[in-house]
Amino acid sequence: MRKKLYLKQSTDQDLQKILDFYDTHTHKFVAKRDRKTMTERIKSGAVTMLEDDNGDIQAISIAYPVTGKDKNGNDSHQWTEIGSTHVLMQNMGLFDVLAGAQLLHAFLLEPPEDRFVIEIDPTNNHSKYVFHKFGCKDYTAPPADMVKGVNGILAPEDAGKNVDWLYAGAELMPELARKFLERVKNPVIVNKKTKEEFELDFSKSPLGKHFIPTLEKLAKKDYRTAKTPDAARPVKDARNRLPRGPA
Repeated sequence: MRKKLYLKQSTDQDLQKILDFYDTHTHKFVAKRDRKTMTERIKSGAVTMLEDDNGDIQAISIAYPVTGKDKNGNDSHQWTEIGSTHVLMQNMGLFDVLAGAQLLHAFLLEPPEDRFVIEIDPTNNHSKYVFHKFGCKDYTAPPADMVKGVNGILAPEDAGKNVDWLYAGAELMPELARKFLERVKNPVIVNKKTKEEFELDFSKSPLGKHFIPTLEKLAKKDYRTAKTPDAARPVKDARNRLPRGPA
């Protein structure tokens, strides 16, 4: 019988487990965060996780909203940082499952006005490779408000460091939806090194429980912006054209 990996979003009950995970599994490329911000994000369901049969976290990522001025000069949720990403189980392709679900969940339930952003240590070549392969683009001139906002939720020892920025827009969402739906139909993944098989279980995920019809509609979209990403449809505008809430 295959072992399972459960995709889920955080709840209040996960607070201490998630905080303990980051305290225990420190990594030089995973920036520390303001504890108050992390607590709010966990309780709001903005943490995407893959847990094993024992309930232990094997992969995790957090969506952080970043506020900036809109065209009218008002504060609004302009960007979402996809951060605190940490995958323990290697050789499984879990990054694609985790990051894809994280982006889709944030897109459907908490979309930023503009785009998703990722900050990466300049020496972290592996993460840059996987995010580029995933479809993210280099953000060569990130807005000062965005950089300030992200630094404002980092722990003091990690704020203000030199980082490379990447971003993802609405152009990625249809392909992510197609890949997610394919995973639901074919949930078995194999550890390339050990050949051990695992089954992905989506029964605890809002995406798998409530949003399949919406994802099916999203999968048929084509925003046609891959070659000119800076001209991409803003994320929130694209989300607003889909059904609101679980379908």
